[in-house]
Amino acid sequence: MMTSPVSCGRTAYSYIRDRRGIPNMPIPKYLKDGLVRRGNGRSGRNNTGRITIRHRGGGHPQTYRIIDFVRAPVEEEEKEPRVIKDKILHIGYDPCRSARIALCAGNGSNQQKLVIAPDGAEVGDVLTASRSSPTSISRIKPGDAYPLGKLPIGTVVYNVELKPGKGAQLARAAGTSVQLIRKTEEHAVIQLPSKKEKSVSIDCLATVGRASNIDHRHEIIGKAGRARWLGKRPRGKTGKDRWLWTKKRV
Repeated sequence: MMTSPVSCGRTAYSYIRDRRGIPNMPIPKYLKDGLVRRGNGRSGRNNTGRITIRHRGGGHPQTYRIIDFVRAPVEEEEKEPRVIKDKILHIGYDPCRSARIALCAGNGSNQQKLVIAPDGAEVGDVLTASRSSPTSISRIKPGDAYPLGKLPIGTVVYNVELKPGKGAQLARAAGTSVQLIRKTEEHAVIQLPSKKEKSVSIDCLATVGRASNIDHRHEIIGKAGRARWLGKRPRGKTGKDRWLWTKKRV
């Protein structure tokens, strides 16, 4: 059977895999840090240059996107908390994280910003963020950000702050979320995906819903070359794996 040079170099997975349905998003230059990173912080080495985590290194060059993890800044005690409303213009792919990002604009400003898109969000949705109480609990929708003390017990949230005003640090990966299970006068107890409980301040901001791209865990890499693009090195018989090497049976 005659085959072309192109078909000889393709894997079987390349014929059946789904093409990426997320188009490239027009991102303004001020939302990029201007540095093209390749393996920064992902090489598995510590501050002395020694390898502490094996099978990491390389990867495709990536331009870092500046994400707004604060959503609603902390105001002074004399001022009332602002209500910030942003409209989703685009939902796209970020090479530096597993979740999808959303390009938003609004709040009477001509500056756009990037946020981690919630699961189920669509272009045209309006996201609300505030340090005050929501106008109605029944009108809260995925993507809205409020303090944990203002949300009802049992709410599923992501992008959770550890210190008020510092920005989200918990549950930022694709499909992750935490659940608010208890509240006191000063602290809120959340349940992590590992079923462990963590106590944070009730003034910490959290976004309602789950992070987007929930099927990321089921994604098939498909070939060895793509694993190298992602900064993953082979886990074959290298290094310590060769110490217990035995002769192959014939």
